[in-house]
Amino acid sequence: MIKFVGARLPRPNFAKFSCIGSNSILSFFVRFVSPIFLFISVERLEIRHTNY
Repeated sequence: MIKFVGARLPRPNFAKFSCIGSNSILSFFVRFVSPIFLFISVERLEIRHTNY
């Protein structure tokens, strides 16, 4: 699992995250919350397009 995270994230960012200490929480946030946020923003843009 650690290798998978290292492969997905760029090396400097991964080093920065490991320095923080709450690595599991931060990786969870980066993996799940940011994709959901991007999906919601895309959905909003599509809804605006259809409304106009």
